[in-house]
Amino acid sequence: MRTKLLLLVTAVVACIWTSGARLQACSCGVSRLPCEAAWEATSVFVGALVSIVDETPEPRRDPLEGPPPPSRRLTFRVTEPFSGVSAPQVLIYADGHSSCTMPLTTGEVYLVYAFQLGEGRLYTHYCSRTRPAAHASDDLEYLRGPARRASGLGTIQGVTRQPDLQPKEYYNFDEEPAYAGARVLVEAVDPNRPARYEATTGPDGRYSVKVPVGKYHVALTVRDGLWAAGPFRQLPLEVRDPRGCASADFTVYPDGRIGGRVLDVDGRPVPALAVDLLPVEDVAKDWYASRYQARTDVAGEFEFTRLRPGAYVVGVSLYRLGGTGERGVWLTQDGEATRPRIGLAAEQRVWAGELHLPKAVELTRVTGSVSDADGRVSRDARVRVLADPGAGDADAGVTTVDAAGGFTFTLIAGRTYRLIAERNFEPGTARVQVLSDLFKAVAGPMSFALRFEK
Repeated sequence: MRTKLLLLVTAVVACIWTSGARLQACSCGVSRLPCEAAWEATSVFVGALVSIVDETPEPRRDPLEGPPPPSRRLTFRVTEPFSGVSAPQVLIYADGHSSCTMPLTTGEVYLVYAFQLGEGRLYTHYCSRTRPAAHASDDLEYLRGPARRASGLGTIQGVTRQPDLQPKEYYNFDEEPAYAGARVLVEAVDPNRPARYEATTGPDGRYSVKVPVGKYHVALTVRDGLWAAGPFRQLPLEVRDPRGCASADFTVYPDGRIGGRVLDVDGRPVPALAVDLLPVEDVAKDWYASRYQARTDVAGEFEFTRLRPGAYVVGVSLYRLGGTGERGVWLTQDGEATRPRIGLAAEQRVWAGELHLPKAVELTRVTGSVSDADGRVSRDARVRVLADPGAGDADAGVTTVDAAGGFTFTLIAGRTYRLIAERNFEPGTARVQVLSDLFKAVAGPMSFALRFEK
């Protein structure tokens, strides 16, 4: 077995393509407010761009090292310092070798948000609020005013919206309808100073809470039938200065649900089976993979949640990837030969009833355990199964280990799989994995022991 240390890299920029596959623009997954960005940056100043020097970055030998460091050297003459700047001239690094390289012009005056990079370097990037000073009136108003005035409390603020779910070429969060009347709960992370604050979103969907400097969890409560997607960034939020803020926006979606029960050819419930749900329109595509997966319980029952309105089909291994061909196993109702089409309205909950596996499908039960390098039970791990490893790596199930470090999967016999035990799988943390060898699921029970190395 091999152990890999993977650094989970969170992308802060996304390239948006038109239907003609032409690069239109770059957008950021997270948008900071001026009162937030000002206290996250190492240095903030207004300055004229004196020179741009492009360097060729050294290629990474190991892809796990992440992208190469910024290779574009920018020299600014500082005309108005706000924080972290004492010299009249500053050297800043930026990315110069990607589709999201910042458009810059020598001689133009910019408001710059710079961040600490290794070896004492400062860098800026497309998703900072660095921009021409002529287009930064909101930032400059804050930096020249509230940022310089004493204040006892910072602010956690945000906006909640409920998209109309109508098909559109581009999604603009700021243009979606507001969601009013939702309860916002803000809780301090520090166990030595527990504190709770509440607010309600107004007619414009906005809320604001005054809090001391510190870290906080923010949650949104909506009525039954809906669910709220939280901020893009990793929580907790942090208010770094009493003159500053932290923002948490939410999007509210319908919580449609489809449930059912899976039976084998003998009418017995099938536990620990990964069931896939696929929109009907995806079935005819050359490439598809299920976006929804649920695991059956000891009674063979499953439930998919947070579904949008539409028509769906249910099965096992619903993916068609390069080189794998058609791998899906369709579940049917009451012995019918055709797969059922399950219609779902907004916020509806549908019980699909008893669903049967085809007679030709043979199942196998895979069990195992996960331990630390010293042989102790690992209770903070989860285990995933990949189907057809190397030919698409489709998920065939995921589960957290039980109190004894054990796990169980029901898989389709005759197919090739790989087990992966993972730790530290939260965003922004170093992920540790241990992989099993490839194996073919055979009829009858199979067992594996996975151990994390030091």
